[in-house]
Amino acid sequence: TKSQSDPDPESSAKADPKKIYCGGLPFYMTQEAVYEYFAHFGEIIEVDCMKFGDSGRFRGIALITFKELESAQKALKYNGDWVDECQLRIAPCDAKHSEKAERHVSSSLGEVARTVEGKNAMTVFVANLPFHVDEDMLRGFFKDCDIKQIRWGQDKATEEFNGRLWLVLKDETSLETAIALNGEYLEDRQLKIAHAIERPQTDKDKAKKSAKGGKGKGKGGNKGDKK
Repeated sequence: TKSQSDPDPESSAKADPKKIYCGGLPFYMTQEAVYEYFAHFGEIIEVDCMKFGDSGRFRGIALITFKELESAQKALKYNGDWVDECQLRIAPCDAKHSEKAERHVSSSLGEVARTVEGKNAMTVFVANLPFHVDEDMLRGFFKDCDIKQIRWGQDKATEEFNGRLWLVLKDETSLETAIALNGEYLEDRQLKIAHAIERPQTDKDKAKKSAKGGKGKGKGGNKGDKK
């Protein structure tokens, strides 16, 4: 049975050994195509395909639940496999993967871009990059932009490049040029490029800052951005 429903927050609290996480899938793949790719490993109970909140388009991430543990273990051996020049990242789906994927269901590109704190006036967020991209390839794609710094994204579970990064540019012309490349292709991967804006402070952030301030004098704490 295939389900298009969002992951259940309560069920994501505990890791299911028969459930796997797959990232790096081509954006054009349908839920049926994802199902068919993994079906040869064994009977599938559920397929959850994550989508962009603004467009409703598939974002290349899926959670697959198998009926048998052996089927999930077979699928895990295909980590690093290629589907139409897109390299897959397949891993056991723990609570972090489920919660992360659940947040992505309601996240638009602009919301995802709110992950760099501080002064981001000259920073753009770039997503859906090939996992093997290097600095030379990146600078070649943004050849008309004056890049000051590159901040490479990292998957918290695997500690590998996750296909996302932030570019700090030197001037507004470079910023506008970079953003104008949104939707262009790099090795058959359609890039998502947006202006990175400051992440709004959450209640959790305020609590941490308050706790930190309590260790010093009053609730002042440090006013600098926390990385």
